[in-house]
Amino acid sequence: MVTARHAAAGAPRRPDWEQDVRIRTRPGRPDSGVKLYVTDRDAAGMREFMANTGFRRYPRLMATLVALLGQFPAEAQIRVLIVPLSVGLEAVSLAIAGLEAGLFQARSVTIEGFDISAKATALARSGVYPRLFFPDDLTAFAPALREADDGFVEVDASVMAHVRVLDPADVLTFAPGKPYDMVVCLNLLMHLPEKARPALVARLAELTAPGGILCLNNNQEWPDELVPHFAALTAPAAGFVSLHEALADAPGTGTTPAGPVPAFAVTDANAMILRRAGEGRSAFPSPPAHATHSAKPAGPTSPRR
Repeated sequence: MVTARHAAAGAPRRPDWEQDVRIRTRPGRPDSGVKLYVTDRDAAGMREFMANTGFRRYPRLMATLVALLGQFPAEAQIRVLIVPLSVGLEAVSLAIAGLEAGLFQARSVTIEGFDISAKATALARSGVYPRLFFPDDLTAFAPALREADDGFVEVDASVMAHVRVLDPADVLTFAPGKPYDMVVCLNLLMHLPEKARPALVARLAELTAPGGILCLNNNQEWPDELVPHFAALTAPAAGFVSLHEALADAPGTGTTPAGPVPAFAVTDANAMILRRAGEGRSAFPSPPAHATHSAKPAGPTSPRR
């Protein structure tokens, strides 16, 4: 049975997903396992956006972020930004982790996010997903997730109440009214040309409120590529400090195809987790007028996952 929310949101039906959701392996790496992608072409058919995602793909990271959110004052109106949002499963995973921990019931937490893909945005807003995104057994996640009769999984309204899906946007031209208490950016840097990456990292820093948390990885398999960005953000005048020593219970995964994980890379996402100096929220700077880089690359392309 198709729910009213599903139909109203215009989420793709199964025939569409047979074309748009694909199982792939990383070229030349048959041992890399299956990867799930959502494919979306723009109106001109010139670019292809692929979201490699899945429900709770980084459970240790989600638990770590929930614990950090718990350090904010109980009366705070906490705002989290996830960019790129992809199809919304990172936001759903964080909301469920927060509800499981009892944190989101006791605090005001809103998880906002956006993606450059209109198709991914529509799916995120629907809260109804193809079954392939989830583990075989959903028993442990009831009532937050439930099976739909048509082969989809529906996210409960109690979870979606904490998720706000924004209109499609480019991260470098995104201009909210004020910065966020937590900014989470996963698996995006690798999609940009190397020369464009510092601008993205600088913009993410600006999106983080004083006293807020910035969580950033490149890809869990290449955390060493974060080294120059970590150095830039934690330089004496840059205004961020590493939290990796305070997160000793969530170490990185040890080694990657590129070699050992840097000391600052924590959790199963091998992300750097930093806190911006200062307290409270400051006036928010406008994005630079020359910012034109997309949140995902021009393609078609096969993400390095």
